Amino acid sequence: SLTLGKAVTVPPPVGKPTLVVACSRKTVVATVRPAKGSAVSSVIFLINGKTVATDKQAPFVARIGTKGLAAQLKVTARVRVSAKTVVLTKAIRRC
Repeated sequence: SLTLGKAVTVPPPVGKPTLVVACSRKTVVATVRPAKGSAVSSVIFLINGKTVATDKQAPFVARIGTKGLAAQLKVTARVRVSAKTVVLTKAIRRC
């Protein structure tokens, strides 16, 4: 005989946040957009491995002046999502 139990409900998969990097004059503007349905608690922004900003409220944006920085920049965002850290990275030329 076949016995049916309670149905197991699997939550839909949550997407990954995205990092958008743009130049505005001599400033790098880094923006983290949370994935639909995710709860981002904080974002730490780094340029070439050095912490330059922390944001704990949406919208998660950092504006970083590029004076004195290298010609090639590695922009990293450490995104805290549901007790996990997601690391996003983009490489750009200095503005």
